[in-house]
Amino acid sequence: MSATRKCIVESQYLGGTPAKLYPGATADTTVTASGKRTATIVKCTVTNTHTTAIDSAFLWLVPLGGSNDNSNILVIRTLDPVETYDCPEVVGHTLNAGDELWGIAGTASRVNIRVTAVLED
Repeated sequence: MSATRKCIVESQYLGGTPAKLYPGATADTTVTASGKRTATIVKCTVTNTHTTAIDSAFLWLVPLGGSNDNSNILVIRTLDPVETYDCPEVVGHTLNAGDELWGIAGTASRVNIRVTAVLED
């Protein structure tokens, strides 16, 4: 078994509607359908980049065949202006084949997210 530490969500803004953040489109970061790769989250950071307005971030860990709803929401966080929050609610969770990480911000293009995980074959 090989393990690689990798940024799986490269600093990007959360949108104003729920969107899938992971798995991405590139083969080296995608949890494969065959189940040969898992991603265990080791760091997740969200930052409100606005200098005067409060905003919010919501993150879901959606299991295979599920949808982003109240049964799998992990983070509901209000962020002060220019606040950075490390999401301990997400750290340690493993995404298996077919699982997805979803996110939304209260206002599009204000909240930045970055996620690092250990990928294992």
